[in-house]
Amino acid sequence: KHAFEEGEDLLRAFDYLLMLLIYNQIEQIEKGIEPDDFINPEGFGYLERKTLKEAFNLIVNIYDVIEKGYRTERTP
Repeated sequence: KHAFEEGEDLLRAFDYLLMLLIYNQIEQIEKGIEPDDFINPEGFGYLERKTLKEAFNLIVNIYDVIEKGYRTERTP
C-alpha cells in the first residue's frame, strides 16, 4: 500500500476508536456514571468486534513500519 492510503486507513481507525469512546462515555453519563476511557467489548456485536480488531491490527502494522524505519524497539 502507498503511504497515503495507509495514512487514510489510520485516520479512519482513529475516528472509529474515538467514536466508540465517545458513545461509551455518553452512555455512562446517561446512566449517572463518571465517564472513563474503559470500553468493555463484551457488548459488541460481530461487526463491531471485527472492525475493532482490524483497527488494532492496522495500528500494530504502522508501529512495525516505524520500528523498521527508525530501528527502534516497541515497548510493551
